[in-house]
Amino acid sequence: MRRFLQITYNIQGSDFDTKEKIRALGDWMNYFQGSWLILTRLTAQEAYNRIATNRAGDLFLVTEIQLNTFWGVMPKEAWDWLRQKTSEQGQP
Repeated sequence: MRRFLQITYNIQGSDFDTKEKIRALGDWMNYFQGSWLILTRLTAQEAYNRIATNRAGDLFLVTEIQLNTFWGVMPKEAWDWLRQKTSEQGQP
């Protein structure tokens, strides 16, 4: 089953490696600094285990979210991605 995960982080120093690990989790959207929306087959814990660092001061929150309704201000391509992925969520 595919699910949406919200990943929020605050990394001490460069976050290049963390971004690469997050991109590898599944389909992703990143329009807000330090916050990602991922469509993946992984659980929140599995995703966290793949991206967490052991550096002191690094902060992470990985949550599973339901996208039944959503509102905001984003570029058109972000809305297109969101609509497409919410329609794909239940598909194998």
